[in-house]
Amino acid sequence: MTDSEGEARACHCLGFAHYSLGNYREAIRYYEQDLALAKDLKDQLTMARAFCNLGLAFKSLGQYSQALEYQYNFLQITHSLKNVPGKFRAMGNIGDILINMQNMQEAVLLYNQQLKLAKQVRNTLMHFDVLHL
Repeated sequence: MTDSEGEARACHCLGFAHYSLGNYREAIRYYEQDLALAKDLKDQLTMARAFCNLGLAFKSLGQYSQALEYQYNFLQITHSLKNVPGKFRAMGNIGDILINMQNMQEAVLLYNQQLKLAKQVRNTLMHFDVLHL
């Protein structure tokens, strides 16, 4: 592990701790550092994780447009990496944000795409998650 990788991991952990405590702005500060380090390292998986976490933190603050932007970045990376569990999670996160934005029709479309993805990979756990929101 390089110093930058260790620093990114520490920023992620600090962000998660603050997020868990409800200190969303402080969590965002650490997740932004995590993202910057991941970009410097060109570490797509860590970038995806940081985008996801930033989206969740902004959602918790009620800043849905910004949350959507981060979740769509998360989705884009997981799609390009062919990371099905990450893509599945991103789709669910986006659907949840759309619900909060009162955009039910678009959320239903996204949840249906999520269910289709789960069926394609024949993952019954993912299938169960979609059906029991």
